Amino acid sequence: EGEREGEGEDDEGGLPLTHEAVIQAHEKPVTALGLDPKASRMVTGSMDGTIKFFDFNGMSEERSAFRCLEPVEGHMVQAVAFGTTGGCLLVACSDSHARIYDRDGSSKPIQSTVKGDMYVRDMAHTRGHTQMLTGGVWHPLRAEQWLTCSLDGTLRLWDLNATPVGMDQVLPSVHVLKTLDRRNVCVGGGAGRAGGLHPTCCALSPDAKRIVGGCSDGSVQLFNEKARYQKPDRILRAAHAAPVSDLAFLCEGGRQDLLATRSLDDTVKVWDCRALSDEKGPVRCLAGLAA
Repeated sequence: EGEREGEGEDDEGGLPLTHEAVIQAHEKPVTALGLDPKASRMVTGSMDGTIKFFDFNGMSEERSAFRCLEPVEGHMVQAVAFGTTGGCLLVACSDSHARIYDRDGSSKPIQSTVKGDMYVRDMAHTRGHTQMLTGGVWHPLRAEQWLTCSLDGTLRLWDLNATPVGMDQVLPSVHVLKTLDRRNVCVGGGAGRAGGLHPTCCALSPDAKRIVGGCSDGSVQLFNEKARYQKPDRILRAAHAAPVSDLAFLCEGGRQDLLATRSLDDTVKVWDCRALSDEKGPVRCLAGLAA
């Protein structure tokens, strides 16, 4: 523990690490981590249900958090992310609500999202997620919008400027995107359920022209930007042999169409979104990366 200096890339399996500082943030595994755009603040989330705020500019040698919050009792943290301006923090826990906090970690969120009606069959006809969230990211171009995904089988776009609903005055979703099983039906639920499928992670391309969901069956489902979303425009059914754990668009030489996917099958694959198909396969595959 502590700091280590002068170690080369070969000492860490090829990773470019020369300096390291260990921060003991939580007692249980860390499940989420986010940095603000200037990399001056870090927020961590854990299976213990708390989020902790760290300020690198004002950090002492103890490397302690300056704020600790428990967004909702009894629920682990699934994702944390600072907005493009760094002023707001998105927190997704294992309940059905996304919460927006200020960067200083005030105890009460700025806004929350509405819980949908779990008895509605068509998820497009309810205003919020009906089951626990599995991830969340900010819109890359619109500072007031963000994307979430859920066990209910949908991805949803939200807007801080939307008109609040209900007695609690919480936000409804502005778009609903359905992930589809092999029968082309949105059913949600885990892979153990008959035909069950849900998005486990989500991402927006840097130009916001594409929305992608990585799913519990190993598929990757892509939606092109449009006024009204329905079903995916492209589906990679055989993208991975296990659930997708993360997604990221790669910005390389001005290109915005390369997508990297990470899975519990111990692989990372890079795809060209301009020619996305199971037949063509990935541009590159890195195997043997323990999940």
